[in-house]
Amino acid sequence: MRLLACHLVPLALLLGCHSTAVIGNPPGDLGAPVDGGRPSLDLGGPGDLGTPDFGAACPFRQPDFACHNEEGGAMQPIAGQPFELPVFVGRTGECFCGETVACEVRVRPDGAVELTTGFCQEGPLCDACFPTIEGRCAVPALDAGEHDVFIDGQLAMALQVLPAGVRPPFSPRCIAPQRIPDRTACNDFELSAPGPPGFDSLCHPVESFVGARVDLTVATSCDSCIDAPGPCEVIVTGDTLTVVPRRREGTCEVDCPAICFSNESRCVTPPLPEGDYRVIVEGSGVTSALRVTSVPSFPVETVCILP
Repeated sequence: MRLLACHLVPLALLLGCHSTAVIGNPPGDLGAPVDGGRPSLDLGGPGDLGTPDFGAACPFRQPDFACHNEEGGAMQPIAGQPFELPVFVGRTGECFCGETVACEVRVRPDGAVELTTGFCQEGPLCDACFPTIEGRCAVPALDAGEHDVFIDGQLAMALQVLPAGVRPPFSPRCIAPQRIPDRTACNDFELSAPGPPGFDSLCHPVESFVGARVDLTVATSCDSCIDAPGPCEVIVTGDTLTVVPRRREGTCEVDCPAICFSNESRCVTPPLPEGDYRVIVEGSGVTSALRVTSVPSFPVETVCILP
């Protein structure tokens, strides 16, 4: 079964556009605009075990990041309760207006969750320009414990489902699945353990707007020719942003040249409230600072930290 629906109210404003109501909020509660505003789409449903086919109007496209436990959005999954997992297309310099995202969800016998997504380009004409398109994938009830989430065939995150009756900690998190570079000489990978070794720089703006998502970049400078960036997760705990990068380590028999290859992992934070944040790369000595304010300075400075 597949459910595809959208809610889009484009509003052209002087400095961007405000979002429509987030599905799940009470009527009349529009939530806080983020990313300078974006349309909010309600989509997806528990899929059958057949092959998803969204049609020519919705060609395959991997989302750029997925989030859960966000304030005003999808909360921490609880055992025995269906939930929504938001996925996002955007933050890549594109302009969106009227597009939607199709999503099909399957749960494997081992409890892993598979999401398959399509990008539907047929939509109403409008004057607004949105930096992201948000979709909600409806996931059926899961058992308590950790569930691997695969997005379009790639392991994207480990999703913790809490037992019923347990009050979930508020720890928003977003994960960006990384595309495999065209230059890679291997299509057979194992996902590394979270965090270093091997990640050697962290770059990000030193300031950001309240309620915005912040792009963080973690780079490696000496990978093999068959390695590639893996998914990168950002976890918010109080005033700490923990960046958890991973690498796809090639397992093919390839005679790589004796040179270093650099890779970058793109990471995205959930919307952040005002304050001063400590940014760390899990398991490394990389630590930096980020200030979130209602009036950031311009131009915004970027900082790169080495361990």
